[in-house]
Amino acid sequence: MFMKKIFVCLFIFLAALRADCQVMDGQNGILDVVYGSNARNSLVFTAQLQVNTPYEGNTLNQYKHERLIVNVRSYDCATFVETMVAVAMAANTPGSRGDRYVLNERFRETLTKLRYHGGTVRGYASRIHYFADWLKEAEKNKIFADVTSDLGGVVFDKPINYMTQNSEKYPKINTQPVLDSLKRYEAALNAARRYYIPKKDVAKIERKLQDGDLIGITSGVPGLDCNHQGFVVMRGKRAHLLHASSEKKKVVLSSEPLADYLNRIDKHTGIIVGRLLN
Repeated sequence: MFMKKIFVCLFIFLAALRADCQVMDGQNGILDVVYGSNARNSLVFTAQLQVNTPYEGNTLNQYKHERLIVNVRSYDCATFVETMVAVAMAANTPGSRGDRYVLNERFRETLTKLRYHGGTVRGYASRIHYFADWLKEAEKNKIFADVTSDLGGVVFDKPINYMTQNSEKYPKINTQPVLDSLKRYEAALNAARRYYIPKKDVAKIERKLQDGDLIGITSGVPGLDCNHQGFVVMRGKRAHLLHASSEKKKVVLSSEPLADYLNRIDKHTGIIVGRLLN
C-alpha cells in the first residue's frame, strides 16, 4: 500500500470568509494527514495521529446562531468521528493531492453532510444529534453502510426521545418550532428498523470487525440511543476503540479490547457498527 504523509492546512481563507463557517485552527493550523490507497486507510492512519489531542465537550454550541464549526485543537467523541471521516473522504477525492482548494472544499462539503440533515445548516434542529440518525444520514449519502445486522445484530426497538423529553438540559431548545422539529426527527428515527449487537455478544464478533469501522455504543439511559462513539483498530483478532475519551480527557486508543471496555461500564449495552463505503 502506497502512503505518503504530508502536512496540509485543513482550511483555506476562502472557507473562513463564508458566513456559515467558523474556522477554529488546530495546532499551527495544521493537521497531519495520511494519504492511503483508499478512504478507509486514510481514516485509520490519520485518526491515530490524533492520539493525545485534548478532549473538549460542547464546542458546537458556543455561538448564538448555528454555523459550521471546524476545530482540530480538541474533540468530543462525535466531532472526532466527523472530522476524521471528512478528512479521509476529502483526501481521497480525485484531484485533491497537491490541490489544497479541492481538498478543503471537499472537506467542508463532507463535514456539512455528516453533521446536518440534508447537508444544509438551517439552525440547531438541523444538526444531527443522535448517532443512529447520523449513521442513517451517512448511509443516504453513500458514505457509510450500517453492517450491524450482517454481523448478527438484533432489533433495537428502544424509543429514542431523550432530547425532547429532557429539553431543559439543552439551552438551544428554546422555542416551540425547534422542539417540534426535533420531535419530527425522533419520530422518523423511531419509525426505522434499527439493530444493535448486545455487549454479551461483542467478543464473539470482534474478529469480524475491520480497521476503521465506526462504533456507536448503545445506551441504557432511557430515550438515548448511544452514549459514545469511535473507530475500530484491530490488534490481532481483537478490536480496540480509538476515540475522544471524556474519562482520559484526550484522544486515546483503548488498551483493553472493545468487549472488555463495554463490560466495564454499566450504562453501555452494546454496539452499532458502520462501515466506510470508500
